[in-house]
Amino acid sequence: MAARRAQHAREAREAAAAAAAAAAAAAAAAGGHGGGVGAGGGGAGGGGEGAAERQQRADAAFAQLRREEEAASRAAARAEKRATYIARWVALGSEAEAAAAAAGAPPPLRSADLPWPCGEMAELTPDVVAMHVLDDEAAEGGPGRRRALQAELRRWHPDKFVARWGARLCPAEREAILARVTAVSQCLTQLMAG
Repeated sequence: MAARRAQHAREAREAAAAAAAAAAAAAAAAGGHGGGVGAGGGGAGGGGEGAAERQQRADAAFAQLRREEEAASRAAARAEKRATYIARWVALGSEAEAAAAAAGAPPPLRSADLPWPCGEMAELTPDVVAMHVLDDEAAEGGPGRRRALQAELRRWHPDKFVARWGARLCPAEREAILARVTAVSQCLTQLMAG
């Protein structure tokens, strides 16, 4: 998906450059004929309209290029956030497995140890959650969207979360953690409905 956007961006850039060059050439040609009287003046005016149309096409191509570059930038940011989010879950699972294998008690989980799909509780919205938990295709309503959201709901549903991690939660932070888990679960449910 990102490669396709990059290809479109290159094509739009090339089209914008070609249109700008054509507009500059037409403007130079129109300027070279001067503002003659009679038929010559009309010809210069007609050339000016063509240059204006070419400039509009160049501006439109440039605007399209800018939109595609912004989309590619958003996709890259989404991919980076998703990769970090997944890596933190993998690390948390590995730590739990290592502690179980060593027959030792793993350290208590604090809020900062959990891979939240947002920085702070105030930032918790369905859109922010989607940026972290969905890949590009799923975020755009692709066929994997429902499956991805169901997987995240299994991870963040309060009952399932408590069953998996509840024994390790730091007692001083337990209520705040579970309130935030519930909020994440509600955001995911809203994403499933919408």
